[in-house]
Amino acid sequence: MAAPLLLLRSTAPTALRLLGGGRGLERTASLATSASKRRCIANFALRHRQSSPTIAAPAIGLPTSVCQQRLYSTLPEDGEPVLGPNQGQLPHVTEEASQTAEIMGEEGVNLDEIATPISELFERENDIENAPEVIKRELDTPSSPPPSDADTTSLTNSPAQLLLETLADFPNPTPKVLIPPYNPAIPIMPIPALHSINHREHPLLQQLTPHFMKSGQRATAQATVQRILQILRTKPAPRVGKYPLVPNAPDLSLLPSDPVAYIQTAIDSVAPLFKMRNTRGSGGSTVQIPSPLHVKARRRKAMGWMLQASEGKKRLKTLPERFAEEVEAVVLGTSSCWEKRIAVHKLAVTNRANVVMGPVRKPRRR
Repeated sequence: MAAPLLLLRSTAPTALRLLGGGRGLERTASLATSASKRRCIANFALRHRQSSPTIAAPAIGLPTSVCQQRLYSTLPEDGEPVLGPNQGQLPHVTEEASQTAEIMGEEGVNLDEIATPISELFERENDIENAPEVIKRELDTPSSPPPSDADTTSLTNSPAQLLLETLADFPNPTPKVLIPPYNPAIPIMPIPALHSINHREHPLLQQLTPHFMKSGQRATAQATVQRILQILRTKPAPRVGKYPLVPNAPDLSLLPSDPVAYIQTAIDSVAPLFKMRNTRGSGGSTVQIPSPLHVKARRRKAMGWMLQASEGKKRLKTLPERFAEEVEAVVLGTSSCWEKRIAVHKLAVTNRANVVMGPVRKPRRR
């Protein structure tokens, strides 16, 4: 580390002579060199320090270390303080656009036309008396004359106007779509039953859903019914069975495309027409009287039979699959529900003579 230090010490007087500093500066440098010799070099650690570029001053004759300037500490020439972060305010968007257009050599935005003069604001608020004197003077002076024909011609011949005129010659490739106004139809009065928000489902499905409901879980029962409809939609078209179906049944080839009609055909075909009502006869005997059933009661009886028959088909299948197979079996005529229906009808025919009998009503007391 001594060799570079001695080299610097030996070259210092030479540099001073080259700069023309005189004998006084050379003597000062020699005294500094002799004083540094007395110090112990081992007590100081020479570190590499990066300094900013220096500027020489040949006119004054001072060493370069005296005229050293640091960029981070140099103030602007006008003497204004340097703004820190978040201290500079950006110009308005309109002003910035005008400056950008001026740099690009284009026609900028006229700020006088866009901005609202403060005198106009005072006139709008009818508060001219409290306005400053400068504003009152501006109001007293006549306004600027209207734009001349030359200004209008320059605005007409602007690049933007020429571009719009050029684009107007080309046809628009996308035609304008005219959307007609929404005119809802007059509702049918009285509103049908299926149009009610509480009766959106088919009446047959509303009656079938509670048969699959347990512990009040209606959503689960509805999902089961929807699964049954999906399975019936994938079934093949049934063939003609040995038992006749309901007279108003649709064509068998169309049943898979309408699973609701598929279920309705099966239920209405196997539903019984009568039920046996027991009453007391002569001598304390029990007499069975056939009684007709309405539509809901007939369907409820058929649903119970079909659900009971599907419970006996537990061959590692789910409930929707078993019930769908039972619906198909009813249409094909292979279900056990047909035997129950035939048995009820035979019993009704046997006891048809008891139809005239009925419960003895006691006369009312007056």
